Amino acid sequence: MGSVIQSHGPPLVSIRVVGTDVIERIEIVKFWKSAPAPFPTVYAVSPGAKQTAFEWKDLQFSGAAAYYIRVTQRADPGIINKRDFGSATAFPNEMAWSSPVWVEK
Repeated sequence: MGSVIQSHGPPLVSIRVVGTDVIERIEIVKFWKSAPAPFPTVYAVSPGAKQTAFEWKDLQFSGAAAYYIRVTQRADPGIINKRDFGSATAFPNEMAWSSPVWVEK
């Protein structure tokens, strides 16, 4: 994670997530030179389990891009007074992000 790698074809992203509660959503987010802001989610799954693993291949890969993973876990009812981040996405649930992986062709 946080690396630069080379790929001669479509990159294969391998994901393995282990949560402390049910994982509601896993998103693969992609950045490239002319990417819109916010960076788009290019693939998402909703496993509904505490752990999951899957692979996804970027068939739209055409050059340098970066990928990171965003994980949303079921909200913990024991945590109160969650912060309001204004115009940013609300965070009512437990979330995690990976470091980006840069892929060059």
